[in-house]
Amino acid sequence: MLTKYIQAAMHHAEYEIIEDDHSFYGHIPELEGLWANAVTLEACRDELRSTLEDWLLLGLAWLRQRPLFTWKCGILRDHRAAIPPRGLRIAS
Repeated sequence: MLTKYIQAAMHHAEYEIIEDDHSFYGHIPELEGLWANAVTLEACRDELRSTLEDWLLLGLAWLRQRPLFTWKCGILRDHRAAIPPRGLRIAS
């Protein structure tokens, strides 16, 4: 269940090269504040995935609301407004 969530979110990741130091910056636009920076693109992808995993685990630990995304028909859908105030639910 979490694997599908992470895979769906990572499909929306965007990357760019930082001109100052030629490192890579990556973020997932739907997940405000979630980003990563690394020397190579592959390292940036790995760091972004790891950061997303940590972000989700912290959300579960704190029992705070986290975005709910579903992956249906090749479309990532945002259902944050439908989440009750406590817990994390992921549609299968």
